[in-house]
Formats: sequence, C-alpha cells, structure tokens
Amino acid sequence: MSPRPMPWLCRATCPYVVGNVLVYHHNNHLTTAYSTMLAPLLYSRLPRVAAG
Repeated sequence: MSPRPMPWLCRATCPYVVGNVLVYHHNNHLTTAYSTMLAPLLYSRLPRVAAG
C-alpha cells in the first residue's frame, strides 16, 4: 500500500502557508522548503526496496 500524502497537503482547505513555510509555488507545485519539511515524514512511510 502506498502512502497517501494528501492529509499532509490539504484538510478541509489547502493552506498556502504552514507555520512559516510557504506550501505552494504557482498554485500547484510544492515549494522546496515545504518538500524538505515533508521529506522525513514521507521517507519513513515509503516501502523499503531491496537494492540489486
């Protein structure tokens, strides 16, 4: 089962700022800062894939 990131992006509405971090760039692209903030959450939920 793949992780579902929508709860991290939107709830009842989609915020443009979370804390002091801008979420969106051009209305539908995540900013680098917000992506960096989400990376550890997403990484911990991704399935592990064996190398090789």
